[in-house]
Amino acid sequence: MVTETNINRLSQFILQNKLGMVREQDLQNLCPSAEEFVQTIPELIKNFHAIGLSLIRTTFKGEKYFVLTSPGKDPSISPNMYGTLALILATYNEIGSSLPVEQMRKLFQEVWGDVEQLISANYLSADTTSQDEHLLITPLGKAAFKNIAKNLNFRELIEFSSE
Repeated sequence: MVTETNINRLSQFILQNKLGMVREQDLQNLCPSAEEFVQTIPELIKNFHAIGLSLIRTTFKGEKYFVLTSPGKDPSISPNMYGTLALILATYNEIGSSLPVEQMRKLFQEVWGDVEQLISANYLSADTTSQDEHLLITPLGKAAFKNIAKNLNFRELIEFSSE
């Protein structure tokens, strides 16, 4: 059963998180039961939507996360950085995230400063779990393009930028 206390507890936890994203498991741990968690999430989504926010569920490094987003752009991210993130998303949509950081650095050498700032802002993450270091798009980075990420086409962006 969904309780107002539980909704308030989860809402407060999400709102106070400085990273802008929370692990699903952390939210589940705040609920008395798995069933109550499953019933509470739709209410949370509805409540956040009522005040103009979106609670998005995504996966990162095999874990499920929730990201709270608002309309408009993040003021700490420049338009150029959004463009760089869009190019990285389009690249990953086309060829996957298997390019090592060194290859990504060569590919994005002109905007590598933006990439480093996106890492600092937690929109991208450097993953060193395999032999090569890879860039990963974090849940926050995915949420920045929540309505268009699947439609980003690398070839179309390259053709557009060469006109």
